[in-house]
Amino acid sequence: MPEPRVAIVADLRSERWTSMDLVADMLQAHLGTSAEAAGLSVEMLCPDLPLSPLRHLPRGAMLERYRQRFVAYPRWLERRADQFEVFHVVDHSYAHVVLHLPASRTVVTCHDADAFLPLVAPHLTSSRLPLALVRRLLRGMQAAAHVACPSASTRDELLQYGLVPAERITVVPNGVHPVFHAAPDADAAASIARLLGNTPPAFDLLHVGSCIPRKRIDRLLDIVAAVHRTHPQIRLVRVGGPLTPPQRAQAERLGIADAIVTMPRLDTAQLAALYRRVRAVVLTSDREGFGIPVVEGLACGTPVVATDMAVFREVGGDQARYCPLDDTARWHEAIAAILDDTGSPEQHAAARAGRIAWASRFSWDNYADAMAAIYWRLSGVTATASMGPVSVAVP
Repeated sequence: MPEPRVAIVADLRSERWTSMDLVADMLQAHLGTSAEAAGLSVEMLCPDLPLSPLRHLPRGAMLERYRQRFVAYPRWLERRADQFEVFHVVDHSYAHVVLHLPASRTVVTCHDADAFLPLVAPHLTSSRLPLALVRRLLRGMQAAAHVACPSASTRDELLQYGLVPAERITVVPNGVHPVFHAAPDADAAASIARLLGNTPPAFDLLHVGSCIPRKRIDRLLDIVAAVHRTHPQIRLVRVGGPLTPPQRAQAERLGIADAIVTMPRLDTAQLAALYRRVRAVVLTSDREGFGIPVVEGLACGTPVVATDMAVFREVGGDQARYCPLDDTARWHEAIAAILDDTGSPEQHAAARAGRIAWASRFSWDNYADAMAAIYWRLSGVTATASMGPVSVAVP
């Protein structure tokens, strides 16, 4: 029996969407060792598409991005539609490509409902994506044979808005990169120490994420300012790009601009070293589909304080602290309690072990096994142990 061929349809690398690249890379790597995937032939599809003259026009970068994502990439995939039995589009913001593939053998991972809010809850989004493209994304996702969601919260949101029927959705939680569970990397720790400096302030708070509206950087800055008034030695360390001009202006007004450090692009080992170095991870989002920084922080044993919403409680369990988004006093209390903690070394070690144990539930091995089971169903072939090891092609 021939091996069913599975194509992982990744984001274009030129988009530099780190979290989506992580999902594609971890999926490919762990399918290679998954017993459930034995007998599948897996290949990553992620072309380096040629640039067009559009990039030289006013607003050319945005136009070229749209052209590559919505025109060039779908056409490139269409020419390969008969080369694979199953396609997995790992990012719902590329769901439109399903319309150029055999939809009955395609699965899409929907990480959150944000891309579709302009159609179903426009008051919750500031998206500037043209509605015609949003409708195309939704048509693609609804045409797919199956949809995987990283959290029950995301599944419930899709059901709330009537976007996908329940029988076509499977919850497959994201994993944590193995480096967050590995022994600390001394070289990575040294590089982070050089970037941050070894002089006071001694208390670093970490935010990992972009500056898009749903990350609520405005609330983060208000909270940091409140903590800074009682703990002037704190700094806010940011990973995910510089603040926007309005956010920088807010930091200036609050008097904390000099207490904010924006990190350069870090590799995974450096990011893990940073998580381990800081006193707490602080996440103020008002919408998320999973919350990778929650489990990454916990995997490194670091306290996490996050917005009190269902998805963060789902991924953080009883190992993180939660605060209502608009209650600055509660955030101050939770963060100050961590900074002022005078517990014994034994108590700190036990708390750290609890956080690490919780985060170990989120495994890319489990993710790969669950996705492989979906691939088998879509391929119409029954998996057997005699099929041999999985074949994974590196692009």
